[in-house]
Amino acid sequence: MTLLNNTLFYTNKKLSHVFVSFLHFCCLSLLLLTSFISYAANAQADTSSKVKIAVASNFYYTLSELLKSYPQADNVQFKLSSGSSGLLYAQIKQGAPFDLFLSADSLRPNLLEQDGLTLSRHTYALGKLVLWANEKALLTEDRAQLKKRTSYSQVLSSHQGKLAYANPKLAPFGIATQQVLSYLKLDDEYKNRRILGNNVNQVFQFVDSGNVALGFVPESLLLQAQQQLKQKKYQNYWLIPKQQYQVIQQQLVSLKRSKYQTEVKELVDYLLSDNIQQRIQNMGYNSPKQLSDRSL
Repeated sequence: MTLLNNTLFYTNKKLSHVFVSFLHFCCLSLLLLTSFISYAANAQADTSSKVKIAVASNFYYTLSELLKSYPQADNVQFKLSSGSSGLLYAQIKQGAPFDLFLSADSLRPNLLEQDGLTLSRHTYALGKLVLWANEKALLTEDRAQLKKRTSYSQVLSSHQGKLAYANPKLAPFGIATQQVLSYLKLDDEYKNRRILGNNVNQVFQFVDSGNVALGFVPESLLLQAQQQLKQKKYQNYWLIPKQQYQVIQQQLVSLKRSKYQTEVKELVDYLLSDNIQQRIQNMGYNSPKQLSDRSL
């Protein structure tokens, strides 16, 4: 009986050890299976196209909003790099791996096309220039004119403070600003009182912070601020007549070096579609169809 009991005890102990080993095996298998599933899922996600887009500062928010409703969003990832058109152009010339370039002018896309670096070129929007005033930063006399809704030319003529706008060497909106100042014969007036930003977003920050009272920016940035922040100060601006500056023809180019030419073409077609073009106009731009009519 003792032998039998010892045998039974040994058998139970052996069975217990086997059972524990079996549990370890199951846990290990489950862990490996989970890891494999996770790896497979990541691998599947990594197979989606990753399109790199260089976009001018003034159009960054607009493009980000438009991509939220892009039909192929599940099959492609977009990485946006924003900056002045001049700096982005320089990066592309130096070999930056962008697939698509949305410039704020037509000059840089034309140059890239001449260099044989592009597959297609299209005008996707016309920029609108405005003079924006931060009422709290204005001098007393300027503030009085603002409340009377005095014309922007009168405000510029009487303003004694500094004026902010984008660097003309880098940004098309800076070139447009210089053309407006020249039209108003105020070039010399602001020669030593100008604050140049690297791009329009930086100019927006100058005025928004109150460091500068007046600044030339795209209307799209102020409409964006109105929508997001709901503050009255973003409504204190004048739309500059288009006759006072050369049209800001914003063009895009698809780049030959891209590995995702099909995905880029589909995105370009989306941006140029009638429905999206209407949305772009609602966000502070003119339609490319107005190129032949500068009176609008």
